[in-house]
Amino acid sequence: MAGNHDTYGENSNARPRFPAHLHDLDGDFVELDGLRIGGIGGIIGNPERHQRRSEEDYLFALELLLEERIDILLLHDGPRGLNARQQGSARVRDLLSTRRSPLVVRGHAHWDQPLIEYENGTQVLNVDARTVILTH
Repeated sequence: MAGNHDTYGENSNARPRFPAHLHDLDGDFVELDGLRIGGIGGIIGNPERHQRRSEEDYLFALELLLEERIDILLLHDGPRGLNARQQGSARVRDLLSTRRSPLVVRGHAHWDQPLIEYENGTQVLNVDARTVILTH
């Protein structure tokens, strides 16, 4: 997932071109070995700036992905946590709290407690400067 400062080559507005085994999931999903993984890059903010969407556009993209019954949701920015120190979007949290998404992996902001669980069972892992490796 591209962050709000990430670029791909000289043209910062061009979609990246990756080898077939890598996936740019910005607003899209892929099924790998029966696991549906979707993602949204960038952050909520002024869409005139690089890798930013309006809050409404971000929420719309998120709703579309959640309709695809994603198993793992990758977000650069993401939901607010359970306390004020776990920065993020309250509206993204509210949306995820109404729909079951087994695992949300997010970055962009540091949380002292990196793994939380909402009342509906959705788990949110804030990777911040961490790397997550999924194996089977």
